[in-house]
Amino acid sequence: METFTLNNGTKIPAAGIGTFLMSPKDAEDAVYNAFKSGYTMVDTANAYMNEKAVGRGIRSATATSRWLAKPSLQSWRRNITRATRRSFSAGTSSPAAS
Repeated sequence: METFTLNNGTKIPAAGIGTFLMSPKDAEDAVYNAFKSGYTMVDTANAYMNEKAVGRGIRSATATSRWLAKPSLQSWRRNITRATRRSFSAGTSSPAAS
């Protein structure tokens, strides 16, 4: 699968599945099928009102694999936190902010 490399070196998939305006049942089914087809990125948000269903779809699709191992989630959270802090720090000293 094609990826993009972020400024911090992290690679993210070039394609993912969006769940905006999907009912919870449709989101669960779509995410399940997407993950079974090889997708690893989902666009979701609390405002979509289908986050739990998205989680169920991911869990169902990955139940027999180690794709979402706990150490991977912890590492992902640390990377997101570091990248977010760097973005905010960089943003305050950017030429546009002066």
